[in-house]
Amino acid sequence: MRRGRLGIKRLGKMRIWGRNGILFAVILVLLSGCGAGSGVATSGAGSGGGSSAGGADGGKQAVKVSTDPVTIRMFQSSTRITDEQFNDLIVDPVKKKYPYISMELIRSSPTAKAEELVAAGDFPDMIFTGLGSVVSYRKLGLLTDLTPQIKKFNFPIDNFEPRIINQVKVYGEKGELYAVPYLENFSALFYNKDIFDKYGVPYPKDNMMWPDVIKLGKQISGKTAGEMPLCPGSFTQFISPMSMAEVDAKTNKASIESDKWKMALQMFTEIQQIPGNACKGDGKEVTEFEAGNIAMIASNGARLGEFEEMLHQGVTMNWDLATYPQFKEAPGKRRRMDITLLMVSATSKHPDQAFQVIDAISARDQQVKRTRLGNLSTFKDPALKKDYAVDFKASKGKNIQGIFKTEPSAMFPYSEYNGIVNKYLNAAVKDAAKGIDVNTALRTAADKANQDIAAAVQGQ
Repeated sequence: MRRGRLGIKRLGKMRIWGRNGILFAVILVLLSGCGAGSGVATSGAGSGGGSSAGGADGGKQAVKVSTDPVTIRMFQSSTRITDEQFNDLIVDPVKKKYPYISMELIRSSPTAKAEELVAAGDFPDMIFTGLGSVVSYRKLGLLTDLTPQIKKFNFPIDNFEPRIINQVKVYGEKGELYAVPYLENFSALFYNKDIFDKYGVPYPKDNMMWPDVIKLGKQISGKTAGEMPLCPGSFTQFISPMSMAEVDAKTNKASIESDKWKMALQMFTEIQQIPGNACKGDGKEVTEFEAGNIAMIASNGARLGEFEEMLHQGVTMNWDLATYPQFKEAPGKRRRMDITLLMVSATSKHPDQAFQVIDAISARDQQVKRTRLGNLSTFKDPALKKDYAVDFKASKGKNIQGIFKTEPSAMFPYSEYNGIVNKYLNAAVKDAAKGIDVNTALRTAADKANQDIAAAVQGQ
């Protein structure tokens, strides 16, 4: 996969990939809405050198945007996309609706870091990234509130899921909306039916609690000839449904010693200690699951795209899914929101055209296509759920609608010291797996984290 300018390749059939530098199938979610399209309408290039953009309902005064040829550069980080997907899902719809706009993708890399591009005065017009990266772009002074452009172009922001918009607004101090949500991922419990059939163990069901899933894992473990029973992902993924802050915003101290934290670490340790389990939460379990060596894996929705690609390669797997295992403390919740965002950078010299890019790839026809191909829409239109992944052959006969029986949990409150706490929290997880009492492990982690936080505060 190369960086920089891209050749325009048409993709006959979209393939959505999971890892190895490629965008997740189910996170390629675009916005699908109730109207006949998105809110920025263009009359096309006119003799006056501008395009006329008005509201979707035609009720607002036209907005003039230059139709002089322009190249909008998009900076991609954290969330990934293939060259083919960039051309098929972004370049093509933009060129179709706004023929004067060309697109260029700049990938974050060791030779193209955001900090260096900012310092050189050469940062791109747009940002394609994950929700967790918003703070880093704030520090670089790259965020711009899209609210004025949303009003200016009568963009139908109300068509989006309110929970998603509200989550994005968390990063604004006065209600600013720094991004339009482009993709949403989901999480579920994927399982290998052949392993369950082999040992006569009942399949997982929707809405199971973690203790019940652990019991199934232990049943597999007691009979297995070598397959791993249950992989829960990383500890931070495991606990995310409870949306617990790692740092107290008022005291700037670690807040990881509550009863919920202790319960979660004890349960996670119990999973790790099931005989035969060797899951480390480092992503390698995905490969093992697809190789048929793991009975159950709590994972993100990228698996759907990988199963589809396996099928294209002639490899079949007898899999299905159930809702993500739940905590009684957070019923109906799966892992925290995993959203890919589109932002217009504060340094862009073409902010209106950059917003028109957002408009073009948010069109209704694009949403329908993506939904059918396994992209979880960020729009609140319930009709989109019915056709979710219907064009994926690998998903035929699977419990796809089980995805919608849970909702993503909210992101826990952000603190610039989360990284410090995470460092010691990961150490606590390893200590607990070795047999150290979870109370002791978490207390030690909190003490060390607080020392480092205090030093960081003093050094500011």
